[in-house]
Amino acid sequence: MRILLVNPFHTASHKRWADAIVKHSKHDVDLVSLPGRHWKWRMHGAAVQLSRKLPKTNTYDVLIVTDMIDLATLRGLRPDLAKVKTIVYFHENQITYPWSPDDEDLKKQRDQRYGWINYTSAMAADELWFNSAYHQRVWNEQLPSFLYKFPEGKQLPLPHAKQRVLPIPIEGLKRLIRQPRNFAKDIPTIVWNHRWEYDKRPELFFEILRKLKTEGLRFKLIVLGESYARVPEVFAKAKETFANEILHWGYVEHREDYLQWLLKADILLITSQHDFFGISVVEALAAGATPVLPNGLAYDEHIAPDRWISVQYKTEKEAVEKVKSLLNNKIYAQDESTRTYLEKYDALKVIHMFDKYVSGE
Repeated sequence: MRILLVNPFHTASHKRWADAIVKHSKHDVDLVSLPGRHWKWRMHGAAVQLSRKLPKTNTYDVLIVTDMIDLATLRGLRPDLAKVKTIVYFHENQITYPWSPDDEDLKKQRDQRYGWINYTSAMAADELWFNSAYHQRVWNEQLPSFLYKFPEGKQLPLPHAKQRVLPIPIEGLKRLIRQPRNFAKDIPTIVWNHRWEYDKRPELFFEILRKLKTEGLRFKLIVLGESYARVPEVFAKAKETFANEILHWGYVEHREDYLQWLLKADILLITSQHDFFGISVVEALAAGATPVLPNGLAYDEHIAPDRWISVQYKTEKEAVEKVKSLLNNKIYAQDESTRTYLEKYDALKVIHMFDKYVSGE
């Protein structure tokens, strides 16, 4: 089977997803991509740009694109694509993704266009794949109310494309899970390993740590993750507040170095308001950190059902109490079964599932 894989935002998790498919799939996969920048322009312009770049599809059995492209426009510009089975893979969607409060489109009430592109792409596709069951659920739950915002929106049809869930394949995850590690015996280490952006709620993360420090609780701190042009101000303040606790601060370029820092972390405190999957969470869990996770996102898919109630929280107060309990009682050596539960996300296992799905099994 020949597959044409189109990735218009080829960076970070989108790139890791595409590269894993090309590397491990038993099928013949050709990748066409654009650099991962200007996400709004990609959603508007990638279809036109790539319509000239894509090879003729008469030799392909399947076309796979991501949510970052206007599939309806692409198929309109390339009529030959109408003859090929087409799948949209949703890394995220702009209907349920929380917008930055600083975004001009939100302020000017013009923030619906990107969700509309996701909708028309879904209407033009034969299958919709989501990176988590949570993502699939919120898409289906919130799509009708999104359409109702438009004139005659209640008359618009919902997509009838076949739906599947296929998680993000994570290279080397099984090897990370099997890495030995020594947990802290005295002062445990708390880790942040996400993008330095608003949707991860760094203000809440550092406020919880400030409260713990004020109460005299001792901990060390590792802050990883990539930062961009607009870094939330709280990071500069936190670097001063926790100067005596910091073991590492900032982005780590080499993956092996990044994984070694994860292996030093004892507690994984997550404060995100949004996550459709959460690669950074899976990696920290696989490295052995004991989690404190918000309820209502995709994270319950990463934890065995019988353990979920013990690691999740619903309020800031609950999060503080859970971390405090871990620090006071020194019970941050994670059960190894939590690590092995994540082997389902190892790249080889996920791509085996991909090969079955793409063949229609």
